[in-house]
Amino acid sequence: MPADGGGMKLVVAPENAEQLIRGLEAALEKLDRINEKARSLTKIEAPGSGDPHTQYAIREISRLASDEEGCHGQANKRYQKALQNVIDNLRASLEAYRQVEQQNTMRA
Repeated sequence: MPADGGGMKLVVAPENAEQLIRGLEAALEKLDRINEKARSLTKIEAPGSGDPHTQYAIREISRLASDEEGCHGQANKRYQKALQNVIDNLRASLEAYRQVEQQNTMRA
């Protein structure tokens, strides 16, 4: 459902927030490992055969694995940033919820 800001709104029960955060952190770690593997592809070289099609394919693989705009590295970084924003927002919301719960408990 669209939120007031025009984006999507994520609703998570407080008792599930920590598990969701851990899952998102695991996804961040996987994205980082994927990005490391992609960076290694930017360093591959075509075999010495001189075949122009193979050389072109290797150059394209290297380019698409790079941090150039529109390539894997940029997309990976943006995805990691989006996940980190969700994690940060979940933590802030969970902390606010806990503070309200604590205040309500103290009043009772």
